[in-house]
Amino acid sequence: MKRFVIWALLLWGISPYAQHISDITKIGRCSEGLISVEKDGKWGFVDTEGTLVINFRDDIVAKENSPFYSEGLCRISEVRNGIVFYGYMDRTGQTVIPAQFLNATPFHNGFAIAIVTSKNIRGKNEYLNMDIVVNEFDEVVINTQGEIVTYLRELKGILLSGKRYEQPRIASEMLSNHLVAIKNEDGKWSIHKI
Repeated sequence: MKRFVIWALLLWGISPYAQHISDITKIGRCSEGLISVEKDGKWGFVDTEGTLVINFRDDIVAKENSPFYSEGLCRISEVRNGIVFYGYMDRTGQTVIPAQFLNATPFHNGFAIAIVTSKNIRGKNEYLNMDIVVNEFDEVVINTQGEIVTYLRELKGILLSGKRYEQPRIASEMLSNHLVAIKNEDGKWSIHKI
C-alpha cells in the first residue's frame, strides 16, 4: 500500500519529500542560486528547488528591498547599545565576518566598502581618573576575509550614542577590481587605485 501511495503521488507530480513553505510576505531575487524569502519579519533563503537552506532569522540585512548574496556573502547585522553593526554570512548561514562595521556594501570583484570605528586614548583626566577616549571613523575597502585593504577617507561628525546616532552613509563606490571613486566633502569625486 505504501508503494502505491508514493507512486500515485509521483505520477500526479507531487513529491512526498517536497518542502512546502507558506505565509511568505516577500520574495527577493535569485542570487547565486539562492532566493530570499521573508516570513513574520524575518528573512531566510531557499534554493532553486524550493528547499529552505537558511532558516528565517532577524539579522539578515534587507537594505535594497530584499537580501541577496554577492560573491558568496550576504550582509547581516547586530544591534549593540542601540547601534547597528554589519558583518557577513556565507551560503550556509555561518558568520564569516563578524558584525563590526557601522555600514557596509555588498561585495564586488572581491571587495566591499565599509565604515570602521576605532577608539584612541588621547590622554587621562586626572580629576576623574579616566582615560580620554576619542572615537575615530574611516571609510575603508575590505576583502572577503574582512581585512582592511586600504583606507579611503576619514569621517567626522558621527556620534556613537544610541539616542542621537544616525547611520553614516558610504560615499565611495567600487568602479572595478582595482579602482574606487571617493566623493570628497566638496561633492567632487576622485578616483584611486587600490
